[in-house]
Amino acid sequence: MENELAKKQRAGFSAKERAIAKLGIGAVSFCLAWMEWLTPSVPPFTGKWAWTKIWAFEAMGPRGIVGIWMALGTLLLALGLVQLWNSGKNVD
Repeated sequence: MENELAKKQRAGFSAKERAIAKLGIGAVSFCLAWMEWLTPSVPPFTGKWAWTKIWAFEAMGPRGIVGIWMALGTLLLALGLVQLWNSGKNVD
């Protein structure tokens, strides 16, 4: 049998901690969108995720990358808030 400390160490993050992480990453995404709005990236794009920037630039124009960051931030904030709301209900 395992003791309670071993179970807590193996369990990883709680639902509330995961929700807070999503909220934080969502906030960072909004900061990146703001940075992209102030100083837009221009082609040629490089890096592993350059294909997403190329797609956003070609599909939506110079401010398309801002849309990608805003969509990601909105998604993460919504998921984080829902998970945070639900984590408070599941308390024993």
